[in-house]
Amino acid sequence: MKKINVGLVGATGAVGQKFIELLIDHPWFNLVKLAGSGRSSGKKYGEVTEWHGPDEVFERVKNQKVVASTPEGLKGVKIVFSAIPADVAKPIEGGLARAGHYVFSNTIEKSLRLSTKSQKRIIENCVV
Repeated sequence: MKKINVGLVGATGAVGQKFIELLIDHPWFNLVKLAGSGRSSGKKYGEVTEWHGPDEVFERVKNQKVVASTPEGLKGVKIVFSAIPADVAKPIEGGLARAGHYVFSNTIEKSLRLSTKSQKRIIENCVV
């Protein structure tokens, strides 16, 4: 199976770092976009985060450019994982979903949640 290119919103935070660890060698996903806030956007990941995970993972992402957490910044990926706090998640994740991205969120906002069956169907439909 060909890997699916994905993005990650909230990549510079602690939860985002955990997502990176889980996605970096995932058999289904290729993590190609790391998105952050306006403060981080346009800079190298290693310049804007205080890394707390394994060094070998950081070495693989530290030179990747952080993009905006917008549809434009995440252009080219169908699936976006979100590690942003609940208090800011709804407008950002909602905007990404309205732009056609499939958003998998770490928040507890139930209105943005999909059933496991729906998630599986989305992933199957993203395989090119």
